Amino acid sequence: MSTGISANRMEILQIADAVAREKSIEKEIVIEAMEHALQKAAHTLKGSIGNFGAKKAFATAKELEFAGKEKDLLRAGELVPAMESELTLLVKQLGELIPASPRRTTKRNSPKRHSHKPTKS
Repeated sequence: MSTGISANRMEILQIADAVAREKSIEKEIVIEAMEHALQKAAHTLKGSIGNFGAKKAFATAKELEFAGKEKDLLRAGELVPAMESELTLLVKQLGELIPASPRRTTKRNSPKRHSHKPTKS
């Protein structure tokens, strides 16, 4: 078992530190903002996925939301590949439901132009 800091946690801290330095704010504030943004985005995603009845994708989004509530950015990072995989599958399945639109093979008839010649009186 490793007693060192994990690579994912190190990345999160480096990002937070960089943003904090750029914005001249405390790193803890940046991390709290990241956690809140994660929770909000996952909640929105979960609701959208729920409209399609994709149970596994919904469950993964729910876990992401919970990770945000629990302020567990590491767990969220672990869930991202599964979420991406589920979303890829959902998009593929939705694409299969939409019939391919036929290409137009005929040209539209353009309106005939009438020449307006002055009539002789």
